[in-house]
Amino acid sequence: MMPAIFVSTKLSTLIGKERLSKVNKPRQSDPLVDWNAQLFTIHRRKCIIITNKTTLYSFVRLNIIKKDLGDLPQFFVSSLFDQFKTDGLYNNKEENFWLDNFSKITFLTPDNDKKVIGSMNLKTLLHAIKNYYEKRNN
Repeated sequence: MMPAIFVSTKLSTLIGKERLSKVNKPRQSDPLVDWNAQLFTIHRRKCIIITNKTTLYSFVRLNIIKKDLGDLPQFFVSSLFDQFKTDGLYNNKEENFWLDNFSKITFLTPDNDKKVIGSMNLKTLLHAIKNYYEKRNN
């Protein structure tokens, strides 16, 4: 199964809607490789949260500029590796699995998965991120 990232409407505008695959028929979901991505702002800076649809494992990238999103698969994989390292989950033996499987990510229009979107919108998560960012910049 090819990994998929369902991109929010705001994020699809930033990366360019023409770069998203159109889903004409329902696809079978693979819980470990399907993700949702959403754009939000902190102090007028663009940020992206990406959440796994099954585990709700999430990672955030701050201060995004359009140039960062030139190679979407590379952006996703490098961001995921960075978060794995931060969380102490990185295993270089599994790196090839991630690189092989996620080099062909499909970026799709929103699927409106309320469970995942609700998790992404948790005020506590966004509040924690905002507090971290504010402390870092003061």
